[in-house]
Amino acid sequence: MNKEKLTRAWRMFGYFVSMGICAFFALYMSAEIGWVFFYIFAAALVFSLAITFGMYRSGCVEIQADISDSMVYKGEIVKLKFSVRNRSIFPVPAVRIKLRECDSLESDENTNLYTVSVSPRSSTEFEILFKAKMWGGAVIGAENIAMVDFLNFLNISMYKETGLNTYSKTIRVFPNIPDIPADTPLVKNTCETIRFSDEVEDTKETDKANFFGGMPGYTHREYAEGDPIKRINWKLSSRRDIYMVRLDDEIEAMQQVIVLDSMGSERALDERAVEGMLAVTASLVKLGFESTVWINGKNGFESYDISEYGDVQMLQTVLAKYDFCHENKKVLRIPTEDMQSKKTSSGFMLFTSLADAALSAEISSAETGGVNVTPVIAGKNICVNEPYWIINEDYTAVLQ
Repeated sequence: MNKEKLTRAWRMFGYFVSMGICAFFALYMSAEIGWVFFYIFAAALVFSLAITFGMYRSGCVEIQADISDSMVYKGEIVKLKFSVRNRSIFPVPAVRIKLRECDSLESDENTNLYTVSVSPRSSTEFEILFKAKMWGGAVIGAENIAMVDFLNFLNISMYKETGLNTYSKTIRVFPNIPDIPADTPLVKNTCETIRFSDEVEDTKETDKANFFGGMPGYTHREYAEGDPIKRINWKLSSRRDIYMVRLDDEIEAMQQVIVLDSMGSERALDERAVEGMLAVTASLVKLGFESTVWINGKNGFESYDISEYGDVQMLQTVLAKYDFCHENKKVLRIPTEDMQSKKTSSGFMLFTSLADAALSAEISSAETGGVNVTPVIAGKNICVNEPYWIINEDYTAVLQ
């Protein structure tokens, strides 16, 4: 028996003991006074149950729930407001609202149970303030609503959450974009990889030389307004003292490709993986490098080109609405075929919060196909072979 039922049982026990005392007083001391109090107690119970049941059956009590925002940043306040209206000529005994549990938002209140009474033909409102503390989706609102009689004996359910979310709403909390130093080992290593790729490609300046050499070459022309910055051949441009752009598709190799593992683990680790990825992406933009981020959503893997800070903020909005898969089923976690078909990369960084055997198998399969995978793990590594990076709480990373 839970605490609420135990309290109600003791209250009923006390009530009937009181009636017994009144009956004893009437029989052995003063019948006139004793029976008056006995009938008062009995009438109070009948009145309480009759009014409560009648109010419930008539549907005179209307309840509305409203939430101030649907998307918030960490640290911002969300207001949950309930409005209870009584359209009858009788007072509402009590409406008890129990809130749903939510780990992404926190309230200063020490309870999730609220009770309100409403006068005849009037309404009352109350607000509960929540502070966003963790990235992702959070459902706030009523888990169940009940009408309770004046003596708190009868508890009639008015609403119980079954997935309809009549008095609830989903709040999305934006992930942070942590500002990490440019000399963070993971960022430095990524930049060096991109620069190395650029230098290798810069050795192939002319189509003719590379054609006769049996190697693929690059066609160049002078930069024109509107050309993507990512196609500028910086080394060739510095030698000719004029911006030159590549016309081939292999420029994609100069970008850092980043993949977010779609399988999640603990909520805090999922958050660290998401924010760690945003931190690295933002750092690359500040250093003048571009990247492509792959995320497995409802429509399969989708890619997002990141060339300026506004693109990082756009990705932040996408990830605020993102949900990891936590079910025990097979989910594709690496878009190897998609990237191979688009010829976007021969390697990528994989941000994950669940480095399990299934992921290790996909990594091995990708590397067998010639795709180099660099795992960046939020949490503990279970099965992934070295080398890999571990994301710390400050969003720096350590190479293992």
